[in-house]
Formats: sequence, structure tokens, C-alpha cells
Amino acid sequence: MRKNNLGSLARFSEELAAIVGDAAPVMGAVRLGSGHGHVSGFIWKPGLLVTSGRATGKHGVVLADGLSVRAQPVDGSEDGRIAAFRVSLPSPEPTPLRQSENPVRTGTLVVALGAGPDGSPTARLVMVHRTGADGVRLDGPLDMAAEGGPVLDAEGRLLGMAVAASDGACALLEVATIARALAPPRPGWLGVAFQPTLVPLGLREEAGQDSARLVVRVIRGGPAEGSGLAVGDIVLTLDGIGMTGTGTLRGFLASARPGREITARLVRGGRIETTRLTVQADPNPHW
Repeated sequence: MRKNNLGSLARFSEELAAIVGDAAPVMGAVRLGSGHGHVSGFIWKPGLLVTSGRATGKHGVVLADGLSVRAQPVDGSEDGRIAAFRVSLPSPEPTPLRQSENPVRTGTLVVALGAGPDGSPTARLVMVHRTGADGVRLDGPLDMAAEGGPVLDAEGRLLGMAVAASDGACALLEVATIARALAPPRPGWLGVAFQPTLVPLGLREEAGQDSARLVVRVIRGGPAEGSGLAVGDIVLTLDGIGMTGTGTLRGFLASARPGREITARLVRGGRIETTRLTVQADPNPHW
């Protein structure tokens, strides 16, 4: 019986070592600058490395084989716990980790990986301490150098990233959270179609512009309909930006985050009026 138990433990140990070895090519140490040490990171998808939000600005990344590569920060993540970098990887590029589709459960054993200063992998076998409304906590404190490293299940699939919680414990940011944070922001949407038009002669001086956008269609259920915008209205400005060029509206909506309330200045019934409407996420960004 003792020999059988030792054999099982040996196999378990070999399987853990294999998981670490398979994941090593996607690991990297993200240097934080002179005297500031490093955090860990891993390849999320080809050419993109994710790590802890403590890594801001430009940094060098040391891969597991000791190779240093350039890292260019990527804008767009709204989760301050996550940072992303474009990296130039040697060919052939390592294959990103398989992502787990199973929910994280309390009591599960997981492997928390990190990178040493030279990029070589580090590993800890930990347990999921609890899951709750405030997220997932892993057993034990977080090694700050391993922050930003991947957390894998018993089959070597990616569960998420290890980060420091506000209470100092080790938290797990699950893959769905990372994916949402790195998703390109959806452009704003008003639910209205325009065409170029001229401001009526008698109102050009008051309007302060000669050209504008004529409402030719209002989409049912969209922000424009909810604000009372109607076909025939002439929109002069959105939040003070003149709707005078063909690309002006597109540029405005590309930077207008969903949920933002804006003011539209318009011509209606021979008078200049204002109305307010709330930008929504474009339900079809390619539409």
C-alpha cells in the first residue's frame, strides 16, 4: 500500500512538472525599472502579453529562455488590475494557453505560475480558498514577483491571472474578466441616420455654421427615439462639436463611451433647440 501511495504521488508530481514545463514558453518577466523589480506575464494571444496593472509605461520582457523582447503598452483596458503589451516574439511563436470553460470551485487545487528575473518559470500549488461576490481568492499571500502570472487547473488549462486583492490575499482574475477588459471598446450609437445638409439661411448666424446633418431615419428603441429626435431635425452640434463634415459624426461616436449623456443642438420648426440623449453601445459595430 505504501509503495502504491508513493507511486501515485510521484505520478502527480510528474504531471505538475509537465504542466509547468508546457506553460513555460508563454511566460515572461516584465521589468518595472531600476530598483522596482518585476512582475510576471504571459502570452494571451499571438503578439499580446498580459500582466498585472502595476506594469505601466514601456517595459522590457524577459522570456523563459532568457531572451529579452520589446513591449509596447496597449491602450484600452478599463480594468486597472490588468495591463497588456504588444511583444515581438521569435518564430515560431509559442501557442497561447488553452482556456478552461469550467467554473472555478472552492477547494480545487490549482497551479499558480510566475517568472523569475531571468524569465524562468516559478510555480506554487495552491487551493481555491473561496469564491464569492467579490471574486475568487486563492490560499495564501501572493508573491509580488509572481503577480500577473497565469493560474492553471489540473489539466494545464488557463483559469485566469493571479493579482493582489485589496486585503493582501491572492486573487484570481478569471479568463472572462481578462477577455472583457481587453475587448476593443464598442463605438457609441445613437440609433439615427443622417445626411449632409445646409443650415437654413435665416439661422446661420445664430447657429454659427453653414452645414449640419439632417435626420433621415430614427431607429426604433434607440437613444434618438427616446430623446424625441425626429426625421427632419437638423443636428448642428453634439456636445459642442459641429456636425459639419462627413467623418465628424463617426469620429465623435468612436470616442463617445456608452452610457455618456450628450447634448444635441438642433434646428426644429424654424428654431434652434437643444435636447439630451444617452449614447448606447453599437449593437452591430460593423453596421
